[in-house]
Amino acid sequence: MTAAAQLYSRQPILEVGVYRSLGRLRNRGVETSITYKIGGLTALGGAVLLKPEVFLSVPTPIAPGVEPSGPVPLTVNLNLDYAPAFWGPWAASIQLTHLSSRHETSDDRYELPPLTTVAVGARYRWARDKRSWTLRLDTSNLTNAQGLHVSSLGIVLPEQGRRLAITLGADL
Repeated sequence: MTAAAQLYSRQPILEVGVYRSLGRLRNRGVETSITYKIGGLTALGGAVLLKPEVFLSVPTPIAPGVEPSGPVPLTVNLNLDYAPAFWGPWAASIQLTHLSSRHETSDDRYELPPLTTVAVGARYRWARDKRSWTLRLDTSNLTNAQGLHVSSLGIVLPEQGRRLAITLGADL
């Protein structure tokens, strides 16, 4: 029997195949955003500050942490869109996203490092046959930042590498 199994066997026996509440999760935080527009420049900044806490109501074999794995305590986004009149149908955009360090394991022993990504795009708009058309060229994770994300299900996923997308849209 493994050490973990021995630890678990000392805990009260739970019925097999029966799901029950293990505790509760409390999320407290604040979300804020600001917008600024001058000429052809539009700036939008936003941040989410989150303080999640875990309160267990049943014994566990391993001492849990007080913060759940997955949620990002601080997320900051900055978006700039530049479309001055003298550019005509052209516009450019840039987005900066920053994620603070966050817990990787349920015992709070390990953290993922902060992660910052940059996205850049350009678009061209025109009208034809009484319809508005837009052609976009967007890059995501321009700097090819490497990192991991922990989903709310505890699944660890890698940051997607640099990506390029071309889209064509029309108002029907």
